[in-house]
Amino acid sequence: MVNDLDRLYRIEYQDPSARLDEGDICRWADLLQIPKADLYDRIAAYLAQGFHRSELTFEFCDGIVNHLFDVILSANDTLPELFWKVYLAFDDGEYCHRDDGDLNPVEKYTKPQIAALLEEIESNSTCG
Repeated sequence: MVNDLDRLYRIEYQDPSARLDEGDICRWADLLQIPKADLYDRIAAYLAQGFHRSELTFEFCDGIVNHLFDVILSANDTLPELFWKVYLAFDDGEYCHRDDGDLNPVEKYTKPQIAALLEEIESNSTCG
């Protein structure tokens, strides 16, 4: 799955029509034998961790969460909580907000939100 995402979205820079679709999601969910909602969250966690470690660019992650959001809506699936939080963090980095001045929205909004989200995930996974 991760290799497919990487390949698909590295190609997208040359071919904007290369993007996730519901067929990819169904195939991956079947392969992993998990519900689609769990897959959405796994992809979101992968993107958040990769972005936080500076292994994945904002543009790469933002493109995937936007396309995945479209897939979720068109499939009439429920938005899982983790995916939704990651989506919103990247969405906040897409534009300058009121009174931001010269501040980079990725630095001001996305990075801190992703860091806090990963800290929350880590604390929840070590509590049980």
